[in-house]
Amino acid sequence: MGALSGLGLISHFFGWLSINYALGHLKGTNVSVTLLSQSIVTALVAIPVLGESLSMNQIVGGLLVLSGVYYVNRRRVKP
Repeated sequence: MGALSGLGLISHFFGWLSINYALGHLKGTNVSVTLLSQSIVTALVAIPVLGESLSMNQIVGGLLVLSGVYYVNRRRVKP
């Protein structure tokens, strides 16, 4: 029980530490939208680790989220 609690606390702590660092150095809009990709990464990791499968709705939703993340984070080249 202690190992599981420690794992959760450590990963949670370093995750939020990374987010706070990113918010200090990047635009808040980019960081907040990019955080939406956490659920996609979690779903992709669950496929090999837990043997989960994704439904078509989940795949389409993930692609929509990724396209939104790409749209917000793309660099605009000024002429």
